[in-house]
Amino acid sequence: MTNSDCWASGNWGCRGRNGRSKLQRRNTDLSRLARETWDEVALAAPDREYETMRLIASGKTLSEIAAEMSLSVKTVSVYRARLLQKMQLKNNSELTHYALKNQLVD
Repeated sequence: MTNSDCWASGNWGCRGRNGRSKLQRRNTDLSRLARETWDEVALAAPDREYETMRLIASGKTLSEIAAEMSLSVKTVSVYRARLLQKMQLKNNSELTHYALKNQLVD
């Protein structure tokens, strides 16, 4: 079967000019789209982590923070864990001390 026959038939297993099938190209396109979407989410995450830190330092519970930010408690917990890891802190007390020391809380 020639390349033109493959394209005309819509056969997903046929190879194109670059040796990849339509299915492989489609999967690559979907992967790229997923990466681009994830990049947008990842760019917003540091702002949410910062807001999470401010709210923890102000004395709010994870449940209160989740309700205020319209997130699940699990998501807020993940943000908290990332903050602690990035900042090499052990607990909320150290996180609060850092936020107060650097005037991040009103």
